[in-house]
Amino acid sequence: MAEFSTELLAWLKTRSGITSLVGSSTGARIFPERPKQNAALPYLIVTQSSGSPVMHLGGRSAMEAQQYEVLAVGGTRAAADQLARAVYDEMTPSNKQMGTAFVSEIVTDLFGDAGDDLPQDGSDLARYWKRAVYRFFVIN
Repeated sequence: MAEFSTELLAWLKTRSGITSLVGSSTGARIFPERPKQNAALPYLIVTQSSGSPVMHLGGRSAMEAQQYEVLAVGGTRAAADQLARAVYDEMTPSNKQMGTAFVSEIVTDLFGDAGDDLPQDGSDLARYWKRAVYRFFVIN
């Protein structure tokens, strides 16, 4: 069975609401941890921030709680907002199959924070971003 992070990235690359903005399949601009150098905008960065088994009175259950930060980056604030909304729309409702993993619940703060990065290296191109935190309850 594949790691949930691999399943999540692969699943995001198949969702039409997202791929219409960032491309699909192997060309999709959905990156684990950090973007490729000079990646075209917009793109997503997906980072796991925590993960732990769900415990109950009888011990460890078959469920894991995994938390991911999803950063939508665009050339304008509107582009970043549009991509973040597309991810949110694809994530809801819960109870979905993501590859070999079944996700029984997805909890999010919708949009945790937003901002922009100043242009670098003499460029006048700013990058705008919107971050959402998603907590997945995964049954493997």
